[in-house]
Amino acid sequence: HVFIAWSFAGLFLVGSLGDMVASLGVPLSKDAAWFAATNDTFGLLLVAGIALAAGRRLFPAQPHPATLFDDGLALGLLGFLAVGGFFVEAVRYLEGTAGASTAAYAGYGLSRALNPLNANWTVVHDWLWWSHGLVALAFVAYLPYSKLFHMFTAPATIVRGAAMGQTGLTPLPLVELPVAG
Repeated sequence: HVFIAWSFAGLFLVGSLGDMVASLGVPLSKDAAWFAATNDTFGLLLVAGIALAAGRRLFPAQPHPATLFDDGLALGLLGFLAVGGFFVEAVRYLEGTAGASTAAYAGYGLSRALNPLNANWTVVHDWLWWSHGLVALAFVAYLPYSKLFHMFTAPATIVRGAAMGQTGLTPLPLVELPVAG
């Protein structure tokens, strides 16, 4: 949870809001060393969080109810976006529209690994960028219908409770449930 939540928040702040701030005239560039390194670090932490969550669901320490389809779909979409982001970055360097920054250690390293393919990097970049963008939009549309909606409801519940004077968690009454086989 920590890796996924904070990485997702960091990538949104650095990526999306960074672009918005730059469009307002603030001297901010995706190719600045601190920006590239921060972006790659958050991306790698997100991939690590997704791998840990997937491993926990695929190889549980104790038997538990079957993993729901929603778990796999949510992790799959997040994984596609995280890994796809590195490919978009790498191909952007290969396309030549950005100065290759070695501070973007993951994206730059991936670009060096892809370089021998000698593809039409402009076409590849367009395809990767659009697929990344469309999957991101699908992910946003899917959020209200998924278990991931707790990203929004949990903080809202905490704020609501604080506004009503609740200072901590309210324990729920225990209910005896039948134990499955």
